[in-house]
Amino acid sequence: MEKKTRKPDRRVTRTKKAIKDAFLSLLSEKDISEITVKSVAEIANVDRKTIYNYYDGLYAILEALEDEFVKRIDESVNYIEGVINTPALLFDKIVEVFENNLDFYSKIMKIKSNSQLNKKLVSVLEDKITKLLIKYKIVEEDKASITTVFYLQGFIEVYQKWFDSDRSISLKELSHYCGELVIRGLKA
Repeated sequence: MEKKTRKPDRRVTRTKKAIKDAFLSLLSEKDISEITVKSVAEIANVDRKTIYNYYDGLYAILEALEDEFVKRIDESVNYIEGVINTPALLFDKIVEVFENNLDFYSKIMKIKSNSQLNKKLVSVLEDKITKLLIKYKIVEEDKASITTVFYLQGFIEVYQKWFDSDRSISLKELSHYCGELVIRGLKA
């Protein structure tokens, strides 16, 4: 007999969203070290106990938000095989994820302790891109992983710098410039 898959409880989903939203709201005003579970609970209109039912603490909330971000990036580049020779399209796809909720991602990217986020991004994208570089013989197999990490770390740092800056150019312009750098190098 086949088991029915249970739908997530809407109340649980709403409560978790309220907690994450409250956390992000506080994060836009303070560093994570200045935020307390009590303050998140007050803004989310839940008990501290409720937060601990779902999360081990503030860093667990942060980790859940990072995981959602990485999942969206991963889902957005699932079609990457069609754009491996056109890096600008890959960057455009990633930019779409950022632009759909720029305020949210801006807060996440500005957290001083976001090195885990960057590692997660590299981890989720490295294998996909490396396999495609090998499959399409864009680089030699023994150099594919190095090439992938080089470009991924570079683009993550560029986006990080953009989020930390006055954003004098649009994210789309930045994306296209990064794509040109990948294709043409410094001559771009």
